[in-house]
Amino acid sequence: MYGFNLTDQDLNKLTFRLKELCDVDYSNYAKSAFRISLNSFMQSHAIYSIDELIFRLAKDPLLAEFMIKDIAIEDSEAFRDTLVWKIIRFDIIKELYEKREEKLRIWIPGCTTGDELYSLCILLKENFFMDKVELMASSISEKYIELIKTGMFSIKKSEINQANYLRYKGKADFKNYYTVSGNKAHWDTSLIEQVRFLPARTLFKSPPENIQFIFFRNRMLYYNYHLQLQLLNTFYQCFSNDGFLILGAKETLSNFNMKAKYATVNENESVYKKIS
Repeated sequence: MYGFNLTDQDLNKLTFRLKELCDVDYSNYAKSAFRISLNSFMQSHAIYSIDELIFRLAKDPLLAEFMIKDIAIEDSEAFRDTLVWKIIRFDIIKELYEKREEKLRIWIPGCTTGDELYSLCILLKENFFMDKVELMASSISEKYIELIKTGMFSIKKSEINQANYLRYKGKADFKNYYTVSGNKAHWDTSLIEQVRFLPARTLFKSPPENIQFIFFRNRMLYYNYHLQLQLLNTFYQCFSNDGFLILGAKETLSNFNMKAKYATVNENESVYKKIS
């Protein structure tokens, strides 16, 4: 069953069993993206059919954890789309902090490699906000959380990350934030010492409350309309009286009836603000 020959019936069968075995629900993921990621995982583990995959997952919980990790969508690079980071730095964080004395509560759902998490921590550190926020991050996979905590990333990303940081006009030498060893680079993990990780199989089980800022970029593209709408409503319920939501540049609220819930701050960068 190599090649992209997995049928909808195959995907439905696997989805049903994954919910039983791992408490993970892929029923609302876009089938095309799910099929491609799943096919790649099966090839890398010499698995030739859905039935064989289900059998091995039932026997080996660790394999199931690796599959969940591999299927998840990965962050691409640090400080990607620098205008977004400038909006966070000069507008969002300052506006939110000026309105309250207590700590800001920030949530990054769906972390994978941690590029965005480390970027946000650098931004907060450089602008003296790190002690003024409560930063939470969640991931569908424990393996991703373990990887993020090690700080490891491909050395191939280092030049891209640094170029993005220079465009963002950061305040320090970017090389101070990571070290290189062989063909791997490692973030300075002290950057995430204050981050509270919230492992979660889905984004709907006990999400954090009273949030002022949710950063969820380039994820909704991989979900169907039903799950996208469910996510947006969940995020809305997580916010306190005010709050900002950032989606990916190609993701928008224009296809949803959200005008009574969110105001547009920057349409091109998909930055929205909850309407109190």
